[in-house]
Amino acid sequence: MDSIAVIPPFQITKREEEGDEGEYWNMLECRHKGKIMLVLEGNWIAKNKISRITILSPTIRLNNIFVGQTIKNIRDQIDDKRIESAPDGILLLPIKGYKNIVLQMDISHISPNNPLWFGVYKVKTLPPNMRIQSIIITEDFINE
Repeated sequence: MDSIAVIPPFQITKREEEGDEGEYWNMLECRHKGKIMLVLEGNWIAKNKISRITILSPTIRLNNIFVGQTIKNIRDQIDDKRIESAPDGILLLPIKGYKNIVLQMDISHISPNNPLWFGVYKVKTLPPNMRIQSIIITEDFINE
């Protein structure tokens, strides 16, 4: 991340999260002025090992990719060949050149009847004003 040096001091809150099937894992929420900037998550197997980082703050950036950025400004940076179907109302877009970083897009303003809720296969079909909701970095990237 090219903006990591400008992250302001933050408060860390630890909590335990319960999954769908009764498993538990630890989470650390990093807050600045009451807002969550990023979340560090363990997993239910190795509870103290960070396996996922979710960035929720627009101040943490990867070049021009940041929370709140619109798809029209980063469309050429999305890896069209690696988009996976997510038929549960979550749209995750992979970034070219980063195997384990995905962008979770905000589709809250899109009707649940829209095909976007059931997956997307071409970035060019996405509305230009669609925004990044969060940036997710998964375990393989963290351990490289």
